[in-house]
Amino acid sequence: MTWKKNIATQYHQQDTNYYCGAATAQMILDSIGTGLVDQNTLYNSNHSHNTQSGWYTDPNGLNYTLNYYKPSPPIFNNIFVVFTKDTEIEGTEKIVYTLWHYGVPTGTLVYHCGHWIVIRGVSTSKEPKPGSTYTINGFWINNPWPPTPSSSNPSSAPPATS
Repeated sequence: MTWKKNIATQYHQQDTNYYCGAATAQMILDSIGTGLVDQNTLYNSNHSHNTQSGWYTDPNGLNYTLNYYKPSPPIFNNIFVVFTKDTEIEGTEKIVYTLWHYGVPTGTLVYHCGHWIVIRGVSTSKEPKPGSTYTINGFWINNPWPPTPSSSNPSSAPPATS
């Protein structure tokens, strides 16, 4: 029997070509009840709390921002943490556990840690309780790329869907 968890997470494009971390924070915070926070504000918070040079948004900067802007209890009773796993399998299991146990979308780095996306849901072969063996069928993601189109660059808009 297939198990699914798909968290309602409003999609937001990143406002610039380097605001993927800000857009990720925006989507996660909106999904837990904060409402929409401006991406400029989120980027400035992320970037000013980075612990690694050369990043627009590093994991610790994003973590700081999520904890700073999260709603207070009883709306949201958890804290955000950074998990770094040694293998793709361990990292993937942690994402599935977070979706299953906490019911919160994750900010996840892809493209060799060069881009942030939101993983908002998962489908597995059975409920992924700790210690159980399951197969991942797929993830639901919100990828903030490409940046919001502007009048100066309308070709950056995603294709229209019907």
